[in-house]
Amino acid sequence: MPHKVLLYENQNKTLLANGVIEENKPVGFSHDNKSIRPYSNIFFWSRIWTDVGGEIKEHPHKGFEILTYVIKGTIEHYNPIKKEWVKITSGDVEILKSGGGINQAVKIAKNSEVMQIWFDPDIKKSLAKVFDWKVYDSNDFHQIELPGKTIKVIVDEDSKTQLDSEGVKVSDYKLSPGNFTFRFSEEKFYSIYIIKGEIELDGKFITENSYIIIKDEAKFEMFVSLHTRLIMVESPVKPSYKTYLQLKSDANSNK
Repeated sequence: MPHKVLLYENQNKTLLANGVIEENKPVGFSHDNKSIRPYSNIFFWSRIWTDVGGEIKEHPHKGFEILTYVIKGTIEHYNPIKKEWVKITSGDVEILKSGGGINQAVKIAKNSEVMQIWFDPDIKKSLAKVFDWKVYDSNDFHQIELPGKTIKVIVDEDSKTQLDSEGVKVSDYKLSPGNFTFRFSEEKFYSIYIIKGEIELDGKFITENSYIIIKDEAKFEMFVSLHTRLIMVESPVKPSYKTYLQLKSDANSNK
């Protein structure tokens, strides 16, 4: 499969909290007809932002692992067990392993932006667990300095942040203008969200908030034309367990 690009203007978009919070979804739910359908163990991916601030009322989560990364500003999540609001600021990460279920509300401060990714951790096992909820400070993450790039490792096998979803690595890249070559495994998907900046790929300029999926490309080359920041997620081509969509398909075929 050659790489696939989904430009920002072609993604599904939603207005939340009476229109004061905006969301674009490169990977969406079944009704998000412009978004990419879930693949690997990535079930959902969205960017949420607001210029004026707002609150998303209490809503349920169940089964999935939800990684929330604060790109800028501040958000607060409500913990219904402790009955308190938990503040998360720029560079921090929250990982919610929703297990058998939890309700959550969120306040997003003025001029704030977050990235949220839902992972499928073998949902049959996850649903049998009690939820787990942790927040990690921006200083908890290992940072790698290399010529022309800085890599902040958010999730990998050695990080404080650990997911049950297998084979997942999440990194925040800051790239200076120039040519870059990545060496990739054929057993993984590489999913890229451009937070800021611009890259040139196949002679076309790919701008911020665009999304790229890469598979079966051992060598991936791109030219960074502006100072660029992007999120890259590595995930397995074939998880060892059946994903939620596969289980749902099996259930429908047995009806």
